[in-house]
Amino acid sequence: MSDLKWLCNVVCATEGSDPSCGSRGGRCACASETMAKHATERPKVPAKSNKPGTASSDDEMHCCALCDDNSYTNLMCAAQKKDCRGIKRIFNELQLSHKKDKLQLHNKVFAQRACGRTALFDAVECGSADCVEALLVFEPEKQVAWRLPDGMMPLMVAAKLGHLACAKVLLKHCPSVQLLARTPEGHTALTSAMLSAFESGNTDCVEALLLFEPREQ
Repeated sequence: MSDLKWLCNVVCATEGSDPSCGSRGGRCACASETMAKHATERPKVPAKSNKPGTASSDDEMHCCALCDDNSYTNLMCAAQKKDCRGIKRIFNELQLSHKKDKLQLHNKVFAQRACGRTALFDAVECGSADCVEALLVFEPEKQVAWRLPDGMMPLMVAAKLGHLACAKVLLKHCPSVQLLARTPEGHTALTSAMLSAFESGNTDCVEALLLFEPREQ
């Protein structure tokens, strides 16, 4: 059985459909309907801003590629540049052993732009597993459970983009919580991975997520 046919059967089972539902252009009907139902518009890169207090360099402006504002931190900037050493340096400078600096680090790690994205989402979006791992040394359970306004979690973003290495790092922390979580539309990380696989033909993320087999409580 081909990978795409296997995925069609998975979608049929998930949606409660019959695997012999027929095909449309080499893809089962229920899969096409599922993709249409969950299709989302890709985010646009915002235009550069010359407002006072915002960064002006090309590298720094790139740090807000998925949001409509420029309220980012140096930790977000390091994550989007895939600067793992920079993330570790920031952590070291804040000296985790001091209570005051722990609070400062917490504020940096969980700082969010208007779109709700934190530095972890930036690292996942860029596909940097090293940066994801560097960020998750601090309160990983809380970071992996962070949600965007649309309900997306870091693992869902990694699965949607096909970033297998990032997904594996995220799944080291509370895998069941992440895999069972759903968006308001009913999306799970597995759903996101399946839709991505239909588009790209790469089933690696789907297979990785299926290995965990979380169960509802």
